Amino acid sequence: MEKQEALIIHPYTYITLIGEDYLLYNTINGEYIRGNDLNIAKIIKRLLSTNSQWIYHVPTEDKDIGLSNFILEVKEKNIGDYIKNYNKQAPAQRAELDWLLYNKPLEYAQLVLGGEIEHYLSLGCDHGRLED
Repeated sequence: MEKQEALIIHPYTYITLIGEDYLLYNTINGEYIRGNDLNIAKIIKRLLSTNSQWIYHVPTEDKDIGLSNFILEVKEKNIGDYIKNYNKQAPAQRAELDWLLYNKPLEYAQLVLGGEIEHYLSLGCDHGRLED
């Protein structure tokens, strides 16, 4: 299975993008990121596409100091998470996070605040799987 790095924006984040200006607002804690950077705006535009599920697969060539700082701020403000070993072929990982958010919001919040999302996904739970 192909694994790579991924930026995941949490579903409780409000995002707006106008040209190069962007705003990501955490609707739970009120933290936000506001900026004006063409490269970050392009990434946010990809995140807003219907196919992305608010996941941006980070190509090696896209990693620069601006993106690194953006990712750090996203994590610090609990707007999203950065997963180094994301399984690109397993959309169930996102379904698992959604299931956890809606069915066990306290546990989800504890995982987010504790930085344990990557570990949780590595356990292989599959609540997002459709039953036969």
